[in-house]
This record gives sequence, structure tokens and C-alpha cells, in this order.
Amino acid sequence: MVNPVSTPRIVTDGDLAANAASYARHLRAANLTPATQRAYLDGLTLLARFLTDAGMPTDVAAISREHIEAFVADQLERPLPASGRQPRLLVGSEDEANKQLHSPEIPPGIAR
Repeated sequence: MVNPVSTPRIVTDGDLAANAASYARHLRAANLTPATQRAYLDGLTLLARFLTDAGMPTDVAAISREHIEAFVADQLERPLPASGRQPRLLVGSEDEANKQLHSPEIPPGIAR
């Protein structure tokens, strides 16, 4: 079966783009729904764009909690789309964000 979710085209100076394919593979292997995979990969694309535009590091090992917090703060400042949904964020609370940021379950091949 062909996966309907394609790996996003991310262009950065760092290795974030190279790790996107590995992350997409991990999401497929985790048997997440296509909608969830798209949401997570869209979030990754937004993060890559934000880091690049802000002149922040795009090497996975150099991205810190502060960079992620700056990204989340930037996304929260943006107006909601007309649907009223908040598709930009992958987390619902600070506790959930901390769990995702510090989860030991990082797929093999993805630099931390």
C-alpha cells in the first residue's frame, strides 16, 4: 500500500530537512492516521521556516528548548484561521509540550 502522506519539502542549511524523511517514516511506522501524519509534518515545515526566517539553527542537535518555545510563542500570536481551529500547534498544554520535547522515544537515525 502506498502511503498517501508525502514527506514535506524542507529547505534549510542544517540537517533538519534530511531528518524530515526519517521522521515521516517514523510516523508511518507508528501507524498514525494520515491526517495526524500531515499535521505533524506540517508543523515540522512551519518550524523549519520559522527557524530559517529567524536566523536560528536548523541542525537538529543545535535546536534548543528556547528555539521551540520561540516558535510556539510565534504561532500563538498568529490569528486563527476562519475555521476557528488551531492547526498550527501540535501540543495542547505546556506539560504536553515538555513531554514531546524531552521524550526518550526519538526514532533511530534522528539526531537529537
